[in-house]
Amino acid sequence: MTAKYLSVRTYIHDCFKNFPWASQRQFETIWQYVDHLLAGRGFGRQALLRTGLTEMTDRMIQYHLCHLAYYLHCFKQTQQRHFTKVDRRRIHQLAFDDVGNSRAGQKVFASSYYYNHAQSSVDWGQVLVDTAIVTKRVVDVDYRPYLPQPYLDRVQQPQTEFYTKNQIAQELFNIHLERLIQQGVPLSKIWASFDC
Repeated sequence: MTAKYLSVRTYIHDCFKNFPWASQRQFETIWQYVDHLLAGRGFGRQALLRTGLTEMTDRMIQYHLCHLAYYLHCFKQTQQRHFTKVDRRRIHQLAFDDVGNSRAGQKVFASSYYYNHAQSSVDWGQVLVDTAIVTKRVVDVDYRPYLPQPYLDRVQQPQTEFYTKNQIAQELFNIHLERLIQQGVPLSKIWASFDC
């Protein structure tokens, strides 16, 4: 007998459907937008309208996306409750990295010039410091945006808001290390890896 695996699209849809949204309309709006991106149909408003999403006004998209961070945080907490059983005998790997995300436009949050190691070029975009906790499977993924000094100067934010990538990684490390310790994982079973 072969195992039956749900498609990524079906799995994400089921997760979204079972999430406690504030309203059915909110679920439909966010799901249509995410499904549009999953299908790779384009990123602009005109691309959305060409796929038949005519009822999604700019105002609705903006409202729901502005509030999406809170709902995704709740969604993540709900998912973590499903994985409360931690195998304390296994090694838990905390893997850290930074990843660039090419963007366009001067008004994009946290955007600046950064060196793209994969392409050996200087690109314009955002840089995220991320971590994944892995045992036999991925247990959790977390990230923080890196706010470079040129960006803070451009938006006239104080330099006290500047944190190096190492400082951000340290913050993520402390958060997830404490969480694993609270779940009873011994220190000898918690490993961490960084690139140079």
